[in-house]
Amino acid sequence: MPFTQIDFATGADAYRVEQSVIRRLRIEGHGVFLGDVQMPIGGYKETFDATTVSVERLAALAEAER
Repeated sequence: MPFTQIDFATGADAYRVEQSVIRRLRIEGHGVFLGDVQMPIGGYKETFDATTVSVERLAALAEAER
């Protein structure tokens, strides 16, 4: 599953789940993968190493937070 999509009723719902998933992964020790130089328009703080955090895991965490 290289790509998945989860639909939310509102942007606020999506944001809440996103922040919860990021918080959980940071607590587990997953650091920021890309730097601000690599992503100069923002979003780098929301990156993870795909070799340690799979799309399937991200989807499962997001679904669990819905």
